[in-house]
Amino acid sequence: MTAQNVFQIILIIVFAMLAFVVIFPRSGTRGTAIRRLVSVLLLLAGIVLVVFPDWLTAIANLLGIGRGTDLLLYALAVVFVGHLIASKQNQVERNRKFTELAREIAISEATPAGEAGSRLVAEVKQLGPAPAPNPAPDTER
Repeated sequence: MTAQNVFQIILIIVFAMLAFVVIFPRSGTRGTAIRRLVSVLLLLAGIVLVVFPDWLTAIANLLGIGRGTDLLLYALAVVFVGHLIASKQNQVERNRKFTELAREIAISEATPAGEAGSRLVAEVKQLGPAPAPNPAPDTER
């Protein structure tokens, strides 16, 4: 098994882990802390690789990838997919909270049924009797 095959297996495992996150999302402070830690580590790695660009090529060669730019592209693909997944989960959570809030407001501002019914009866009495409907025109000739 070559180093490139090992890296392909690692990439497949990473994408499988991202799929697992989609299927079984985590929320709360622990998930937020992990995301922040990963973000800081990615930023530090980016700074180090800007200062020492040959390291990226050396790491890529160890993994069986020809160039450091290819390794960077693979890493960016993984980060991009992870970001898409996290954004989708955040959007779903915000929509759920928004729906709950809208329901709570609707319930708190709703008129009790008995009060609404008596108000409707009073409004109908104010309008008076309903006008007689117009007879249907004679269409037979």
